[in-house]
Amino acid sequence: MSTGIKKDGTLYICSTPQPADLLQAGFEGLTWVEIGNVVTMPGFGVTDNIKVQDYINAPLSQQSKGFKKASDASVVVGSLQTDPGQVELRAAAATKYNYALKLEQSDAPDSAHTNTIRYSRGVIGGPDFPGGGGEDYDNETFQIALNQIPIVVPSELI
Repeated sequence: MSTGIKKDGTLYICSTPQPADLLQAGFEGLTWVEIGNVVTMPGFGVTDNIKVQDYINAPLSQQSKGFKKASDASVVVGSLQTDPGQVELRAAAATKYNYALKLEQSDAPDSAHTNTIRYSRGVIGGPDFPGGGGEDYDNETFQIALNQIPIVVPSELI
């Protein structure tokens, strides 16, 4: 059951590179570090490359599916140099390796249920320091290029 908003969701990173796709049990066995001061959560999903071919004698372009591609996303954090999760994000961004991410929603309908969790792996880029005006917060943006189809673990009874 979705609450419809991202409020109270949590984003985690595993500080150890994960070079190969993981199953749910593999993700669950990792050690996670919570990323603090998250302003916007990244998207975790898959898109299809849609290929288009035009034929001179056809009234419509023909379209077909090509390869699937996991999300290119970003996470914006309110900069806090001492936050352990942000420290791990910065360290991951300085490498070329894939890191596991865990996005936990706050959607359990009651205390007898777990929250929905999304797992994936990808390379981390950044940080980018967006500009702003006098009343804007000091934020950092990290790019995330997923290299694994996300695993969704829906809310369930404990």
